[in-house]
Amino acid sequence: MNKYKFLFLSFLLIVTSFQCKKLMTKSEPASFQISGKQGSFYEMAMSSNAEHFAVSLGDGRIGIYKKNGSFVKSINAHPKKYIHDLAVDPKNQYIVSAAKENNIKMWKINGSLYKVLRNAHKSEVTAVSFSKDGKHFFTGGDWSPIKMWSRSGSMIRSFGGNMEGVRAMDIDPNGEFIAVAGGLNDGKIRLFNFNGRLIRTFEGSSVGMNDIAVAPNGRYIAIISSPGSYVYVYNTSGKKFLGFNFGRKSVNKIIFSPNSKYIFAAGDKGYLYTLNLAEKSIDSTKVHSDKVIGIEKDSANKNLYTASYDGSIKFWPISNFLK
Repeated sequence: MNKYKFLFLSFLLIVTSFQCKKLMTKSEPASFQISGKQGSFYEMAMSSNAEHFAVSLGDGRIGIYKKNGSFVKSINAHPKKYIHDLAVDPKNQYIVSAAKENNIKMWKINGSLYKVLRNAHKSEVTAVSFSKDGKHFFTGGDWSPIKMWSRSGSMIRSFGGNMEGVRAMDIDPNGEFIAVAGGLNDGKIRLFNFNGRLIRTFEGSSVGMNDIAVAPNGRYIAIISSPGSYVYVYNTSGKKFLGFNFGRKSVNKIIFSPNSKYIFAAGDKGYLYTLNLAEKSIDSTKVHSDKVIGIEKDSANKNLYTASYDGSIKFWPISNFLK
């Protein structure tokens, strides 16, 4: 063996050893599941201080547990009704549930019923989201306006009455606007201020939207286009500047990374996708054995939490998914 070939093979061995070591020391997730759970998770929400989780099951139950996985309570919240959305009060006191009915239910974090907001919307309530300061929450439904509530459940105002339903909503972390994804027959993204004034309307997806997310820096908005094969990114002026194509794959939920440079997308078949905005690339990581339906990050921006049809919630260091 000549000297140059020997040096090259030695270098290759060192690099390979370093990569193997890096993979071996990569942080593994912790996981847990609701005790005695029957069925799969469908929605997940977390308090902003990450002290508690709420997850829904397909039969209308909600499970509450602490961040370390210890079980708090199972609630028969909306018997035999699909739960469209959940939100946990940032002050860690209330859970709000929106289901396939026109009532909204509020729960104390220990699982006891706090209040039922009867006939809150004309039809099904499809979306709920708390303001970042926890003073208000917003709800939207099929064929009805958006409503703003105090954290104790008193209605403050309604707005957006000309919309053909609400599919999803997210709140700007800086408290400047509410981003709303219209229903199936609407296809538009609307930004409202907290007084209910329409700031801007722009085209989202003519085939409907599955989810919407606002970046922590308040400068970007992302949507999932139905049925889940595209993620589009806009600036707050309404200009679409990025699109990610998943082909035959599908994604269900999205959130931005703490630095607003990446989007995490919960996908089918157990995959979590990392969308790099600068490089316009998609990386995939197998995180569950079945469809990933929920994704959240903790208030310290250190961990990412995923919930799946496989009946587990896992939490991971966010650094695992960033370059």
